[in-house]
Amino acid sequence: MSEFYSFDALVKMLPYIFTFGATVILLSYHIVSYFQYKDSLLRDFCLYLFSQTCYLTLAIYIHLFYYAIPDLPLYVNIIKESLEILT
Repeated sequence: MSEFYSFDALVKMLPYIFTFGATVILLSYHIVSYFQYKDSLLRDFCLYLFSQTCYLTLAIYIHLFYYAIPDLPLYVNIIKESLEILT
């Protein structure tokens, strides 16, 4: 990327990045636990963590690539709102 982001923009993105890392670690741990114990609660939690990871991936993507655009394209807004509702 040849664009430079301001310090404020990077600080606003840090919670998304830290939370994304935590959900990826939690998701991998709980997937392994689910395959070991076959508990339905672990399966449901894995689905929740997967949807949360998808949402955070999209949020980081929007912050990185659509930061300069004041209005998001309609399809990106629809996907983002759908993932927010699912999560």
